[in-house]
Amino acid sequence: MSNLLKNLKQLAGGLLAVLLLSVLFWGCDENTPSDSFTYPLEVGNIWEYQRTITMIFYEDSSGVRTNLDTVESGSYAVTTTVAGVHDFGDTLSTREIVSSYHENGEEFVRSIYYVKTSSGLFSMAYRGNGPFGYPKQVEPHQFIFHGHIFSDVAAFSNALQLGYFPTGSESDSIQFYSQPVQALAFPFKVGGEWDYRPPGNPFHQGRHVVGRTNLSLDSTSYDCYQVNTRYDMHDDGTWDDNIAITDYYAREGLVQREVIILGSLELDSQGEPTGRKFDSHDRYELTHVILSDAN
Repeated sequence: MSNLLKNLKQLAGGLLAVLLLSVLFWGCDENTPSDSFTYPLEVGNIWEYQRTITMIFYEDSSGVRTNLDTVESGSYAVTTTVAGVHDFGDTLSTREIVSSYHENGEEFVRSIYYVKTSSGLFSMAYRGNGPFGYPKQVEPHQFIFHGHIFSDVAAFSNALQLGYFPTGSESDSIQFYSQPVQALAFPFKVGGEWDYRPPGNPFHQGRHVVGRTNLSLDSTSYDCYQVNTRYDMHDDGTWDDNIAITDYYAREGLVQREVIILGSLELDSQGEPTGRKFDSHDRYELTHVILSDAN
């Protein structure tokens, strides 16, 4: 896996395209999710999110934790749009979901192509047109997690959410996944579970609809489903307890996502442990949504 790490930053532009899969299934009134699905996939639909990453540093001596400092690693806006219908030949019709952000006057864009069937929602292919890096952190932090060295917290979080590590530089041409990736499983209901990535691809990832909850953002209350994504990075049949991704879905789609990664070991510029560990919290919050009248 270590040979793949240099390419993690290529994933950031595609991240919110994966987030958009969350907004494809609500169709009821007054922010109340429903088990009857419609898909707001009309061309021109737009979702805007604010992403903020926070790192909490601490020392862990003889099992006693001493908190040190908290650093906001970055915060920026991401826009996701249903760009259009894209047909591959006569048999495969997909919706192209485009995500973008701006850094220093430059726009970074990435597309993911989805297909809906009676059994679920599947991502089939992706495309990028440039380097997809998270805006510069306050300072770089190399770290060790699950025995592997990573160079960027945000890029690692991106990879966890997308569910894969790229194997090389990605071009602007459309790339198909080796097999369709099941983003959602139907019928969607509390207690539902499905594999997002099977074992070995690159590691087992599962999703679970755990229940209903109320979530308030900016004085607006949403009646949401809570969906957890679980990881088995060692493919040993046991879900990891130091990675947690929690999504909250309402009628408008994804309201909030939080990625929590616990117990990373910080490295210095020479690649040596500093003696500090950190927990990272990567949060997305919906700030604005525009849905077509046709939804």
